[in-house]
Amino acid sequence: MRIRLARFRLVIGISLAPGLLGWGRLAADPARAGETLVELNDIRADEILMVGITLPRDADLTFEALGLRSGNSSKLIAYAWLLDHETREPVWIMDRRHRDRDRTRGERVLVEQTVRVEAGKYELYFTALGSWSSGLWDGDWDDLGDWFRNWTDHKSDRRSDRSYERELRECYVNVLSEDLTRHEIETFEVTGDIPDALLQINAMGDDEYVKKGFQLKRDTRLRVYALAEIPNKTAADRAWIVNADTHERVWETTHRNTDPAGGGSKNRYFDDEVEFAAGRYILYYATDDSHSWEYFNTRPPFDPINWGVSLLPGRDYRRGTFSTYDPPERSDALVDLTRARDDDYLEQPFKITRETSLHVRGLGEYSDWSDEFVDYGGIQDMSTGQLAWEMTGRNTVHAGGAEKNRIFEGTLKLSPGKYVAFYTTDGSHSYRDWNSAAPYEPDAWGLTLYPGPGYRKGDLEKLTDRDVAGDDILARIVRVRDDEHRRERFTLDAETRVRIYAMGEGDDGRMYDYAWIEDHGTGRSVWEMTYRKTRHAGGADKNRVFDGEIVLDAGTYEVFYESDGSHSFHDWNAAKPRNPQMWGVTVSVADKES
Repeated sequence: MRIRLARFRLVIGISLAPGLLGWGRLAADPARAGETLVELNDIRADEILMVGITLPRDADLTFEALGLRSGNSSKLIAYAWLLDHETREPVWIMDRRHRDRDRTRGERVLVEQTVRVEAGKYELYFTALGSWSSGLWDGDWDDLGDWFRNWTDHKSDRRSDRSYERELRECYVNVLSEDLTRHEIETFEVTGDIPDALLQINAMGDDEYVKKGFQLKRDTRLRVYALAEIPNKTAADRAWIVNADTHERVWETTHRNTDPAGGGSKNRYFDDEVEFAAGRYILYYATDDSHSWEYFNTRPPFDPINWGVSLLPGRDYRRGTFSTYDPPERSDALVDLTRARDDDYLEQPFKITRETSLHVRGLGEYSDWSDEFVDYGGIQDMSTGQLAWEMTGRNTVHAGGAEKNRIFEGTLKLSPGKYVAFYTTDGSHSYRDWNSAAPYEPDAWGLTLYPGPGYRKGDLEKLTDRDVAGDDILARIVRVRDDEHRRERFTLDAETRVRIYAMGEGDDGRMYDYAWIEDHGTGRSVWEMTYRKTRHAGGADKNRVFDGEIVLDAGTYEVFYESDGSHSFHDWNAAKPRNPQMWGVTVSVADKES
């Protein structure tokens, strides 16, 4: 089958007339060394032509191919190769450095080579890049001198794309043999299907994100075969597997565990056995906005149609061990704070009725400049004001797209009590308004909570603002804005240890947004938020926090909070603190066990 791979679209069909899609010509030429078994020709820029062939017995195959190179480079921009259908390994590659006969005229390269090939199924590929200069920007060079020589040649090259297309029309690859006739072989359509594959995600295009669930009845080994775009340490297209119950990432494609996949240097592949414990898993594959089966912008890999990931039986695999299932969708979330936009603050208070586990997913933006998140989520314990969990540089991994896109995915155990899940963003790079490449899951920008292991219906109850205040909260003044002066009163029937969580602005040893507590009867200050009593609260250095306990006698008290004319909740003039919704003061009854 000849398949034309054009920019932005894939066209598959059978030829009805010369020049359209169809079968490669099958014609014998008695002047050649043997009979022509199959031929691919009439290639155009940005295409991959392919045909499958089945050999009934071992045979010597002669490959005669006319290709093109770019300028003075040894790299070919129109070339062919033969792939083993079962192992997905190349059997022959058109390469000027491995030839029996090489006739070169200008950019044209004629290679003829004979190879002994075992009986079996094979796939013949022929590809061409988009222009004379395509190979220049591939990044796959023997040395810097090779690049400069080709760059100099490219600068003086004024040939048009039309002349390149004319040269391509004369290129071809023929497979001949003296051991077989064309009537003895069979041809088949190349689909990328791998014999005995348990699960496949292949032929992935640009901006795609696919997940599939699988489960194993017993501990077993699976062969994982994946192709991905990894131009450096950060992958652009990648595959990964997550334990569906613990949400631990148990495997992924990285530059370190992959090998060159042929073609451009950023094409990498993983092909090895991985041991899995019995349980449920989710297989993911995601691509960015370029270089995929839809359109490769450099030389494609040797197995282009399997751009994706496949799972196959490993050593000692037992039939019936593997099965598939549908993984949960976002509609199953207990709390959904996603699709966050610029300068957003989203929150959802909730109550945990018994100790329970939640599956937490958070996508946000990490600033390498400040070494902190600027779009992030967290979960706050409402009784203390402290964070029960937050996104950090250490507990997140790359989320696809720009390197600053990060994701947390894991399990969090919470004790009974009241909490608030929140998500906050800065003024750039958010859902539908990205200033660099979006993550693999742009709709998930934000925070979601799902049921975790052992979760029972009712373990998490959403709360309204009216439900938030509890017996432990004595006074709360939070989300304070510019130029505010607020107060709240509370009464203690007996001597009580109280916890104070206060956040404000301080600089040069002085507080500008701060809190204090007075005895209502005497007007005497019993506690004050000073610079020395506070520590850094994240973000700008002037963000300060006090988190401590004091003992108060029975009586009535008044809590005050005062802010100046700048840098306050949702109107920050510098990087905001890690827990911005707590800008203010919260006084609560301390834990009796503390």
